[in-house]
Parts: sequence; C-alpha cells; structure tokens
Amino acid sequence: DYLAPDALQKRPEADDGALYKLAWSLGVDRRFGGFRAYSANLVAEPAPLHAAILELHRAAGRSTRFVSFGKESPYPLLERDLERAASVVPEAHARVLGRLVREIVEARRWVDLAFRKVPLEERVAASDRIDAGAESVDALEYPHVFDDVARSWDEASLWYASLRCVQALDEARQDLAALPPPPSFAFDWRTPFGWIRIRGSGDDAIDGAEALLVVDLGGNDRHAGAATAHATHPIALALDLSGDDVWEGGGGARCGVAVLLDAAGDDAYAAE
Repeated sequence: DYLAPDALQKRPEADDGALYKLAWSLGVDRRFGGFRAYSANLVAEPAPLHAAILELHRAAGRSTRFVSFGKESPYPLLERDLERAASVVPEAHARVLGRLVREIVEARRWVDLAFRKVPLEERVAASDRIDAGAESVDALEYPHVFDDVARSWDEASLWYASLRCVQALDEARQDLAALPPPPSFAFDWRTPFGWIRIRGSGDDAIDGAEALLVVDLGGNDRHAGAATAHATHPIALALDLSGDDVWEGGGGARCGVAVLLDAAGDDAYAAE
C-alpha cells in the first residue's frame, strides 16, 4: 500500500506521507508503541544551502567566524568559503537542500537526547559488537554492554529522530523531483557531523563513508559506504533521485539512524 506509485505522490506534510507510515508501521510501532502514523511535524523552512550548513556548525558548538588580536582572522574564512563552494548548486535545488539540512540538525538533537544518559564508551562498545548474535546463540559469551545501554537509553527519542529523517528525505525527494534536472556538479563539505556530498545529474562515483548526507540528483552512479551510522557518527542519510545505481559496502545503523532512499532506477545493492 505505502510503496504504490499513487501513495508515493502524496505530500508527507499533509499527514499522507507513505514512507513515514511505512517506517512507522514496520520499523517503529512493532518495537515501540506510542507514536501515531500522522506526521513527524517538521517545521524547517527552505533556506540557502550555505546558510543551513552554517546553522549545523553552530548547532555542533563550532564557531563560524574567528577573531584574533582584536580583529577578524584572515583565515579560515568559513562563511565566505562555504558560500563559494555551495554556489555550484542551482539556487532552487539549494533551498530544498537547505531545508533538509535544517531538519537533520533537529534530528541530530533527538539522537543526542536518546543517548544522553549513556556514556560514549558504552555506545562505542555496543556499536562495535557486530558479531554478538553468533556469540549469543550458545551462550558463548555475554556482551553485557547491551544490557547496560538498554537500561539507560531513551528509546522513544531515537525512533522519533528516525521518523523525522524519513519524512525529511521524502519531502526533499518530492520537492527536488519537481525541479528541472540540474547539470553535472559536485559539492563536498566536511561538517562537524560528517561530510555533505551533493551531485548533479552526471554519472558519479561518490564516497559516502562518514557522510552525514549524500544527495544525487540524477545519473547512473556508484555509491560506496553510504548510509552507515555508528556510535560516533550517529546520522547517515542518502537520497538518490534517479538512474541505475550501484550501492556498495556499509549500510545500516548501530546506535544511530541510517536511511537510504533511492527513488527510481534499476539499482544494485551489496551491503555488509
């Protein structure tokens, strides 16, 4: 029902978001009751991409302007350099992406709330125990860190962060698809929360390792390591609008949120 073509055309903010309802019904509600399948209540407005990324830097507690010896430092000029780098993204697309980045900032706040009572070393230990299933089959070992984390984490906040990410990507999918296809371009910016990598309609090879957000607007692309979240990189999102793409390596979330949304094409996936 939720992946039918007519359902996918409904606007998520009108309480008809099919992907939100799909994530809620299969990914959240069966695990944690209490949410309802209406909306994640997103409120961010469209914004220039460079301005939204500056907001992300500030949300991470990082300065965007630097002053030394009583005057602005001649380097690094973060605001100028970011605006120049983002100028390769067509303005209409950039405003949609700016809104998406703003929503990611809010989602990150909820992820941080989810683990506010869990020491980082416990999160990392749980995130690194990728073979715990095999160990636990015949009680070969007791990975106690899972019990430690389970007693302390705020489960509802993590699920809410995930639902916000799903709806934000779905709204961006629809808004970007309504715009004319852009030319080929490449935008890369390393933020305190991970890389943001945006590509136009060319055939691109995109390194998604440690990426907060990967967006590709068209073409037949090869993605490596995208949508892989872990304890020290807790949000990893990827959106590809069209093309016959190959997704390799990585995949999934441990102590965080990862979402991969490929909207169209004959695609191949090889996840670890």
